[in-house]
Amino acid sequence: MFLNQPIRKDQSVIFFGGDVNIGRRTNFNLYKNPFGNLQIMTEADLRIINLECVVAAQGKQGVNKGERGPFYYHARLEQINLLTDAQIDVVLTANNHSLDYYEAALLEQNNYLDRAGILHIGTGKNVEEASKPLFIKVNDIIVALFNVDCTMTPFAATEDKAGIFYLPQDEPKLWKEFFTEKIADARKKADVILVAPHWGPNGVEEPIEQVKILGRLLIDCGADAVLGCHSHFIQGIETYKDRPIIYDAGNFLFDVKARLGGAFSIVISKRGVEKVYFVPLVIHRCKILPTNEEQSVQMRDKFLDFCRKLNTEGIIVRNDLVELKFNPPREERVLEPVKLSSSRRDGEKIQPMTEPLPEWTAEKVPEDAQIEPQQLGALKLVGCRVPDDCLMMKSRKMLYVETWWTLNEPTDKDLRIKILGVPTIADSMPNFGEGMTHQACDWMFPTNRWKSGVIYYEKFGLRPPKRNELVTVDISVEISVLDGNNELGKYIYPTKIQLKIPNR
Repeated sequence: MFLNQPIRKDQSVIFFGGDVNIGRRTNFNLYKNPFGNLQIMTEADLRIINLECVVAAQGKQGVNKGERGPFYYHARLEQINLLTDAQIDVVLTANNHSLDYYEAALLEQNNYLDRAGILHIGTGKNVEEASKPLFIKVNDIIVALFNVDCTMTPFAATEDKAGIFYLPQDEPKLWKEFFTEKIADARKKADVILVAPHWGPNGVEEPIEQVKILGRLLIDCGADAVLGCHSHFIQGIETYKDRPIIYDAGNFLFDVKARLGGAFSIVISKRGVEKVYFVPLVIHRCKILPTNEEQSVQMRDKFLDFCRKLNTEGIIVRNDLVELKFNPPREERVLEPVKLSSSRRDGEKIQPMTEPLPEWTAEKVPEDAQIEPQQLGALKLVGCRVPDDCLMMKSRKMLYVETWWTLNEPTDKDLRIKILGVPTIADSMPNFGEGMTHQACDWMFPTNRWKSGVIYYEKFGLRPPKRNELVTVDISVEISVLDGNNELGKYIYPTKIQLKIPNR
């Protein structure tokens, strides 16, 4: 086995991986097994990850103010099969991407997860549903799992609106009120209580003080462990009252280049959490790779240093394995009956869409969007338009571009669309939409499913440069089609976008 010693009969193992994005570039990097048959994952009794995207056909790019720029993570329906193939049991969905495509898309995603037999937590049709814990039997141990976000206020579920379970990060009093009551109730029915918060700033390797306060508060409220996410980087583990606070699990499966990360195995008994193991990994271009010896030592030592700063010492088992031990208090209790949730290995395979949604096609190109048809490889661009509210921009926002396409003969190629907003003065600032090459219909209906004679439509937002990079300059919209890395011609939209940034 991967861990350093056999698991006792009264113990179980929970695998915890961080942010998983099966959308965006993962849509066309179709590896058969992107999770890589990780032994630490396959040997676990329960597998939990944070699903950091939206798996749904419907919806449009929505509000996303909580990050350094608008990011929209859209996954085609069949991408859920990557999770079932990897035997993922539970996905956390209270995060800053669950409503990238609005409420209907979130509920569509949850429906497909149900059909696939994957448990989900942290979102729902109202706040009552979104805030409910899961009760899961892991061998003979009953686990209660909570999921909460504190990064995306606009996504919060209400009594009559779908969304995430949200609590403000700067109001620990609200956390204490909610979790004191809910954990006490869950403690009557479960042996082990886990709370998974999505918290803190993005892109940092150490937890901020606000997050530390909340982590300890959750333990004070009765949690046996805290499983944090959001930063996209591994952070350390703090031992508090002999219980672990995993501040951030970092990226697990993401479309980033060669980033060192890792994952966790949590050994539980009816007493609580007895051990946590950390294994270093490489996250590279939509797949997970084992580390070589140099990478293992580098990430292992970095993780141990993070833990020491939180007054926690780890044990080096091997270069690719760190062990942390805990001594939870013994407490004999008779549990009340509770309705259990369980993932299903017999869940159905989610099939690709064979017909486009009505909003992805058009009977004709609007008169003000008609252009001289442009043959770009197998595709023909027959219409293009920039909405009026994007023709003049005085602040940082998405630059939306509408396009209409057709083809003469069906193609078996998955051609990709590249749209850039290019400054007309060289080197004045980066492009709008840099790195946002995508599949047609905002990833949802690739060209190998297209039929000849049909007009296909999409409205796609180009992510702006950072605020401090914006200047007053005209922007030229450039559209091309890619076959792999080969660019198949280019069309330049004749109307220039006016970007007028005050004092820049």
